[in-house]
Parts: sequence; C-alpha cells; structure tokens
Amino acid sequence: MSLLSRLFGWGRKKNNSKDDAQSRVEEFMSLIGIYNQASIVAHIGITNLKMVPEFAAYKRAMRIPTTGGKLGLAEKAQIKKMMIADYKMSELFFKEIDASIRKNCKNIRDVQNYFFAFGNFSNDLLTFVYTQSQWKIQGSMLIKKLLRSTVKSSVDNMMTKITWKDSSATNSAFKLRATAATLKYSNEWMTELVYQILLRSKK
Repeated sequence: MSLLSRLFGWGRKKNNSKDDAQSRVEEFMSLIGIYNQASIVAHIGITNLKMVPEFAAYKRAMRIPTTGGKLGLAEKAQIKKMMIADYKMSELFFKEIDASIRKNCKNIRDVQNYFFAFGNFSNDLLTFVYTQSQWKIQGSMLIKKLLRSTVKSSVDNMMTKITWKDSSATNSAFKLRATAATLKYSNEWMTELVYQILLRSKK
C-alpha cells in the first residue's frame, strides 16, 4: 500500500482483486482531483481551503510548505512529480489541465461549474469508450501498448465519426466532443486518462 493510501485510507478493508482494482482507480482519480484543486487554488488565489477540502487534506497530510507565499504551486509540483514517476504520466496531461482551468475558471463562481463539468466528462468519456470497444479492450488488457492503441482508436473515432449504429451513441459522442472543446482537452489527453483508468482496473 502506498504512502498516500495509508494517509487517506484508500484501499482499507479491501480483500479481493476486484476491490484492489477499485481502490487503485479511486486513488488515481483522487490524485487528479487534488491536482485540479491545486491548480485552481494557484490560478485564482483561493485562500479559503473549505472550498477545496481534498487539497487541504493532502497539504496537511503531506506537510507541504507554501512556496513563495502562494498556495497550490508546491502541491501541484509534488503531485505532478509523483504521478509522472509512479504512473508514467506525460507532461502534456498536466499542461492541458492547467490550460483548461485558466480558460474556464476566471473567478471563484466558475469553480463549482468546472468541477461538475470535469467529473461528468471523465465519467461519460470512460463509459463511452468502454461501451463502444468493450471486447477489444478486454482482449488487450494484458498488453499495455495494445490497450493504449485500442483506447486511442476509440477516442479518435469518438471525435471524428459522424454516425453510430445506436442513435444514443451518436448523441453521446457529439456531447463529449462539445465538452472536450469547452474544456480544451485533446485526443491525447483523453486517451491517457482512459488508458490509465483501465490499466488500474485490471484485476
């Protein structure tokens, strides 16, 4: 169990492979959520940490000193370094989160809307990709390069394909495209997010 898992209780009372996989996904998504909050804190200059409880808990647990009198900078740097080392994440992934927040969070009133949009988008994206490529994904789970390639192909289709056999899939694809454009996330960013979640979910 990682240091963060011990600090935050991620993975407690897990006793089978299904629960372990769920715990790994939860830890991964929690770190992304904390990075989002740290980026927003640094960008807007939030000082009321009640608005960003996961960020506040992380800062206290990891005992991270504030850099240059500005909250969020040191926390962002530490999470980014950790995720690049432990999860092999790309620099692009974090750059796009920061750019998305700069575009969509001009003031404190925008923050809750951003969190809501980001959470729904992440869930809907994963659901869409897995639903549309379920058998291919299940068949490629044991080979990382093949899994990434499968996810990339599904994301690219979602962003370019005009019609799907199921009208609901067509509607979902166009909705996801619109949200990706609003949040300013590229195909590469979406591929990395879904790939990392599926990789953590292996039983």
